Amino acid sequence: MKAAIPILFLSMLIPAALTMEAAGDALDLGFSTNTILIESETGRDCELPFEYLINDDGSFENGYAWSHDGALEPYYGAWAESFPQGWVRSLAFWFTQTGDWAGQSLDAYIWEYDAGNPGNVRCLIPDQIIDMPAYWPTFSAHEVEVNCDTGDLHFAGFWGNWPDEQNGWFLAADEDGPGVGDPRTNISPLATEWPQGWHHPNILPPFEECKNLGIHECWVAGVHPTAANQATWGSIKSLYR
Repeated sequence: MKAAIPILFLSMLIPAALTMEAAGDALDLGFSTNTILIESETGRDCELPFEYLINDDGSFENGYAWSHDGALEPYYGAWAESFPQGWVRSLAFWFTQTGDWAGQSLDAYIWEYDAGNPGNVRCLIPDQIIDMPAYWPTFSAHEVEVNCDTGDLHFAGFWGNWPDEQNGWFLAADEDGPGVGDPRTNISPLATEWPQGWHHPNILPPFEECKNLGIHECWVAGVHPTAANQATWGSIKSLYR
C-alpha cells in the first residue's frame, strides 16, 4: 500500500553528512528517539483470517542501508526478517531517506528458512517502484503484494535496486525493542572486513544495536487457495547476469 506523505515532510531534509555514520558501505543514520511514523493505509486489507505480523516493538530509532560495493547483484545488501509458516498476502517496509531517492525500485523476496538464515528463493516480486520515502527522522510504510505460500518457517525481505551506487533509502531499525525475530542482512564479498553472506546485522559496527528491522507481513496460517504470484525461474536466473 502506498503511504501518503504530508507536504511538510517533503520539504524537510537533514543533510546526510550531518547525521550519517558509516563503516565502508554500511550506513546508519544514528540512534534517535524522536522519529515519527507516518500513519498510512498499510495493512488495512489485512483482515481476518489474515494477521499483521511484526517483530519490532512498533517504533524505530535508526535507519540502515548498504551502498556501492555493499549493494551488488543478485541481492547482496538485502535485508530480511523471519516469520512462521503460512500464506503471505503482502509485505510492508518502513523506509526513510536523506535526499538520494530518485525512483529506485526494490525486489521483494520470500526465502526458505535454512539453518537460521535465508536459503533458496521461494517467491520473488521484482522491480517494485515505491512512492517517495519520508525524510529522516520520519518513516513511511511501503507495501508490496506478494501472495506466496511459504511452505514453512521463512524469511521475508527485499533488495534495493541500486547496485554499486548510492542507496536510495534507509530501512527502519528497532534498536530498543525485545529482539524477538531473526533480522538478517546479506554481506557483499567486496565488504572484505566482514564475513560474506547472511548474518545478523549486529555483527557490523553501524548496526550493532539492531534488534529488529522494519519488515512486516500480512499473513495467514495454512495455505490460501489463491495461486501464488511468483516470478518464473527464468526471471530469477536473470538476477545472476
